[in-house]
Amino acid sequence: MAEFKRIRILPLDEKQKRALVAKADSLNKSYSVTFSLSAAPPAEWGKSFAVQWYKATQNTKAQISGSTLQLTATIDELNRLFPHLKSAVEAANEKYLAQERQKAEAAAEEQRQKDAEKHAAQTALSSALDRLDYS
Repeated sequence: MAEFKRIRILPLDEKQKRALVAKADSLNKSYSVTFSLSAAPPAEWGKSFAVQWYKATQNTKAQISGSTLQLTATIDELNRLFPHLKSAVEAANEKYLAQERQKAEAAAEEQRQKDAEKHAAQTALSSALDRLDYS
């Protein structure tokens, strides 16, 4: 499994900003702002993000799709919600990393148990073979 790198929200470039501004026609209208992410997160990460986002905001106006994050908000909501968006991303990173550590520890323990069982079986078989009486 490839090493997980923390997901980050990448800044909008000038072209993206100009396109958004060009569509603005009302202070009360909701706009969809699509942010690029540093990488496409794993599905488990996305689920964790959705939970963290909803806990922080009680709204479902942020969605992950591939390596993008789409936020739907009014102009006033944008600055209020963006810190929560960043916090939800960081919380999802932490939760995902903790889950991966837990899985790795469980796999290592399972491997230790298999190795111990194999060693015990090999020792027992070797001893049994050594005790065979060929006389």
